[in-house]
Amino acid sequence: MLTESNKRLSDDKAWMQSTRDKLAQADKTLDEAFTKLKGSADQQTGKPSSEGASSKPAASSKDKPKG
Repeated sequence: MLTESNKRLSDDKAWMQSTRDKLAQADKTLDEAFTKLKGSADQQTGKPSSEGASSKPAASSKDKPKG
């Protein structure tokens, strides 16, 4: 019984790490797409937008899941 619980815990940890990795990659991809779109918009208007390309709001405690 304990062996089964340890195996499930190990599997859950591996799944969580894999999911974190995928989310981090998706975040990076979105940042790159946003930067590319922002640059394209800047070229069309001929002036840089007021928001910096690399500025990303800091995560606040309200953004974190509860539980």
